[in-house]
Amino acid sequence: MTTTRPPGVTAAAPASEAWFAIVGLRLLLWLGVAAWWLWPWLSDPWKVGVSQDAAYFLHHAEAAWRTWVQYRELPVWEPWFCGGIPGLGNIQNNAISPTFALTFSFGLMPGIRLGWLLYVVAGMEGSYQYARHFGVRGAGAALAGVVFALSGRFAQSFYDGQPVFLGFELAPWVLLGQVAGLHSWRAAAGGAVAMAIVFLEGGAVATPLLGLALAVGMIGHTVDALVRRNVAWWRPLGVLVFMALVTAGLSALRLLPVAETVLTRPRLWEGRESYDIAHLWAMLFEPSTLGGYEGPGTSYIGVLTAVACLTALVRADGPAWRLAAWAGALGWLAMGSQKFGAWDALQYLPVLKNLRCPFRLTFLLGLFTAIGAGRALWLCERDLRDRLQAPLSLRAWRRLRVPSQGARAIAAGAAATVAVGLGFVVARQSAQFNAARVAAVPTKATSRWADQPFRQSLGNRWHAHVWPAVHLGSLGCFEEQPFPTSPALRADLAAEEYLADADAGHVERRSWSPHRIELAVDLKRPATLIVNQNDHRGWGSDVGAKVKHQGLLAVQLPAGRRIVTLRHRDPLVFAGLGITALTTLGLLAWPLRGRRRRDPVPAAVPGDA
Repeated sequence: MTTTRPPGVTAAAPASEAWFAIVGLRLLLWLGVAAWWLWPWLSDPWKVGVSQDAAYFLHHAEAAWRTWVQYRELPVWEPWFCGGIPGLGNIQNNAISPTFALTFSFGLMPGIRLGWLLYVVAGMEGSYQYARHFGVRGAGAALAGVVFALSGRFAQSFYDGQPVFLGFELAPWVLLGQVAGLHSWRAAAGGAVAMAIVFLEGGAVATPLLGLALAVGMIGHTVDALVRRNVAWWRPLGVLVFMALVTAGLSALRLLPVAETVLTRPRLWEGRESYDIAHLWAMLFEPSTLGGYEGPGTSYIGVLTAVACLTALVRADGPAWRLAAWAGALGWLAMGSQKFGAWDALQYLPVLKNLRCPFRLTFLLGLFTAIGAGRALWLCERDLRDRLQAPLSLRAWRRLRVPSQGARAIAAGAAATVAVGLGFVVARQSAQFNAARVAAVPTKATSRWADQPFRQSLGNRWHAHVWPAVHLGSLGCFEEQPFPTSPALRADLAAEEYLADADAGHVERRSWSPHRIELAVDLKRPATLIVNQNDHRGWGSDVGAKVKHQGLLAVQLPAGRRIVTLRHRDPLVFAGLGITALTTLGLLAWPLRGRRRRDPVPAAVPGDA
């Protein structure tokens, strides 16, 4: 159904647009809403969830922070878990995420919490901007931002103890970079930057899922280009390749060591997961507090959001139906291993063959549904404004001696007030429910920090965050990626560095850091020096030759008295650092090119009048 505009009334932006147009005030609004939603964690940052994954991810953050701050080293190697495993090579590590830099100024736990706050703010602003691409304005775009950024899947990440999924808040920026990249390579580069941050945050699952969304979008944009001929037919594929290259270049510092560990020690997942439409509906729209990893309400965005989105579809709104088509394709994938599903086909692809948890695509289903609801709200505001500005109404205002411009302003203001009120009601339903779930997450206190000589202990994977804090390695560990661990590792030894033949001489530690161990060695005869850590190709010695010893780091030394220094250096990290630096410099220098080319103006979105 369409509304005929009265003569002389133009397709101006709705009055509610002005309420959210000032960037600084809008960001303050996002900041206030995000702080309210996260307040239980911001007010007491020195706590952690009780789940195993919460302790696991905090452990890696503590290990990286100690390496950065205490030893001034890049956290390439992590000696505090499993007897020593790759740090940057662990796909779930976020040691070089941009938000991790906050911990250097504010401390580990407060810095982590501030990073969460920034991600939620970025999610609201990204959803707001992405909704505007679909012709959503004013209160409708704000509704989309709040519903997505405060959706149930993000609330569930606190229960699961997986804060890395807050990186998914950048999904709208990635998708916006793709669609705006059809007309601007710089916009595509911006989307690639967002994608790189998702990966650096530890996006073992988020990154390939976003890659799937980009692939589906590329197919849709290609079909659109062939039908409407608004861009060259090759442009969608070109944008996808360009974004992939820029993302890889920016994240090469982590991507190269991660690629090595994934290719040599892949994460195996043999389970089959399937979810019918009723299950996905319950996750998104059933306000259940039962929780569970994938239970009802775990991706909650509110029934009112679904109703609002449905009204836009009933009106045969073009952008809303494009959103529905995209959501339908991703929903088909989210159903997992169904009889006629598409998920199993991914198992034949090299990068995606071990991808699991298809239900997490409800992140994106929530985003598209929220934008559809915002589209309906904006159409409602536009139609109400136009009806109030009908000629009969304007004549009535003239009888009251109100100028026509004032009458239009009053009509627009009334429509905006109604839209903001409706948007508040819709957003409040999901935001309040999910805020209550965030507040109800069971927690425990973090450990006090201690400094003592490093040694391996028996440890406990359920309390993994304790051991880096007290400077002990935990041999009790759990990693989904099967890193090699030596059966010869021992806990609570008298010394972490010892000789295979104890009578051959004497060894004493002089200094220790995660990547450099200095030892004073006095040998009567050649002997094998053993370090109670897993061996890795990055380890080397300035004296003697590294040898195999049941998977432990070991060096064959000649007789005599000397200082022996063991160092960990990974050539892949140095190569990645160079690629990341060059890519970053290239992006920074791009706007400074002497010959600047103006990007064509993007085509108008149908129905955004």
